[in-house]
Amino acid sequence: ANMSPKLAQDPRVTHRRINAQSLSSAAEFDALLCDMNGPAENAAEILCKLIRSLSAGSLIIHTLKLKEITDAKEQIKNFRIKFENSGAKILFVKHLFHNRKEITFVMIKIERLSSAH
Repeated sequence: ANMSPKLAQDPRVTHRRINAQSLSSAAEFDALLCDMNGPAENAAEILCKLIRSLSAGSLIIHTLKLKEITDAKEQIKNFRIKFENSGAKILFVKHLFHNRKEITFVMIKIERLSSAH
C-alpha cells in the first residue's frame, strides 16, 4: 500500500511496495507489517515463511482478515501455533474495534528454534 508521506520521509524507514509472494527471504528487514487481503490462511503461510528468515528481535505486525468471526478463538489459537512454530513470540492479539473480522497479531522474532525439539 501507499505510505504516509510524513513517514516516507523518515530516513530510518525503507518502504517497498511489493508482492510478498515474490520475497524469498525477509533477512534484510528489521520489521514486517502485513495487512494482506485475501484468505487468512494464505496470508499466514506467506508470513510464516518470512518470519523464519527474520533476524532475532525483528518486529512483526500482521492483521488477518477472517471470513467468519464465529470461531475466532479457535482461529486465533491455530494462527498463534503457526506463528510460534515459525519462530515468533506473540506479544499480544487484538480484535480491531472498527472491524471485528480483523485480528491483529503483534509479535517479535525470537532466536531460531533448536532442531533438538
